[in-house]
Amino acid sequence: MKIFSIIFLSLIISTSVVSAVQSISSQQPEYSQSYDPKRNPFDDGRAALELAKQTNRRVLIEIGGDWCVYCHIFDRFIRSDEEVAKQFFNTFVLLKVNYSDANPNKEFLLNFKGIDGYPYIFITENTGKVIYANDMREMTDKGKPNKEKTIAFLKRWKLK
Repeated sequence: MKIFSIIFLSLIISTSVVSAVQSISSQQPEYSQSYDPKRNPFDDGRAALELAKQTNRRVLIEIGGDWCVYCHIFDRFIRSDEEVAKQFFNTFVLLKVNYSDANPNKEFLLNFKGIDGYPYIFITENTGKVIYANDMREMTDKGKPNKEKTIAFLKRWKLK
């Protein structure tokens, strides 16, 4: 009976954590949800900057695509841990920009130099000024997402 109670309690806790993370994720704008080749990154960028101003956050522009395995790994990591998801979405407005054969978004990406792998991120002030550009290396350990490094990264970039 005691083991059944522990298992049942564990299921309830894990279900509530998953539910909280899903709630955080579902509250994000469409441009934060996927790499949609049909979306206009200029329009989405203006909307992301406006939201960032209203909510006192920065914008994290993530360049990638549905073809990018590590893009999906990073996304699952951010969205599967309640603490990471809360801190991430309290720090940044996420703007996903598609880069693929279907739409390489060349005109938009002319504004961003140095992309040498995917996902590649740019952090901007809520004015649009780029203040950081790199791959996800600072949030990983041996090529895998790392919670402690990610939280340190998020704390470093959170507006005060």
